[in-house]
Amino acid sequence: RRSSDLSVPLVGHAEEALRHAQAAQKDVTNPHLDEGVHELMEAIKHGKQDHAEVGTKHAKSAIMHLKEVH
Repeated sequence: RRSSDLSVPLVGHAEEALRHAQAAQKDVTNPHLDEGVHELMEAIKHGKQDHAEVGTKHAKSAIMHLKEVH
């Protein structure tokens, strides 16, 4: 598979998750939420640059942080 084949769904899913995380930031103050938003933005940036592997690492990091939001 070409990297671009993986980047398109990565960006789409990360953008959707980012919308939800940013909406949550309006109601919750949490450093894990803030870091999750940052990691999602990095995932989107790298995905759009066709760096699917790096973008995926950022997306996985975002998941870890967002799981810690209570």
